[in-house]
Amino acid sequence: MVAASKVPMLKPENGATLPKTQVVEGVITVMPITTAEEKVQRRLKQYENFIAPSSEMLDQTFNRLQKLMSQLEILGKKLSQEDVNQKLLRSLSPEWNTYVVVWRNKADLDTMSMDGLYNNLKVYEPEVKGMSSSSSSTQNMAFVSSSNNNTSSTNGAVNTAQTVNTAYGVSTAST
Repeated sequence: MVAASKVPMLKPENGATLPKTQVVEGVITVMPITTAEEKVQRRLKQYENFIAPSSEMLDQTFNRLQKLMSQLEILGKKLSQEDVNQKLLRSLSPEWNTYVVVWRNKADLDTMSMDGLYNNLKVYEPEVKGMSSSSSSTQNMAFVSSSNNNTSSTNGAVNTAQTVNTAYGVSTAST
C-alpha cells in the first residue's frame, strides 16, 4: 500500500493542472491543457505581430503594448528595453514614418524607458494625426477698418485712410 504523503497532488504549484471542461448543449468537452510555455509562446507571437492600425491613437497603442509586455514579464519573459522601444516605433502606422526614422537613430534608445519614448512621441501626435490644437475649425479672415477724418472746411477736404489686417488660422466657433 502507498502512503498518502507519497502521492503527488494535482496542484498548480506542483506543475500539474486539472483539465478544463466545457459543457455545450449537454455535451462535455475536455479543453486542452495550456502550459506556461504555451502561454509564453502565444504572447510572444502577439508581440511579433503587434501593429497599430492608423485609426488608433498613440495612447491606445502604448497601452496595448504595455499590457502585452506586463503579461510577458509575469510569464517570466523579459525583453530588452531597446527591443521594446524599437517594437513601439515599428508598430506605428506609416503616417509616423518621419518621426520614427529620427527616433530609431537616437543614441539613448536602449536606455530610454518606453514611457519616456511615448511622452516624446505624444508631442507630435496632433501634427501626425492632422488634428488642430483646439476642437474648433479654423479659417482665414480679413478685418477691414476705415477711419474717416472729414474736415468741415469750406473746400470740403476729405482725408480717408483704409487699413486691411489679415489673420490666418483664426479659430472660429462651431455651431
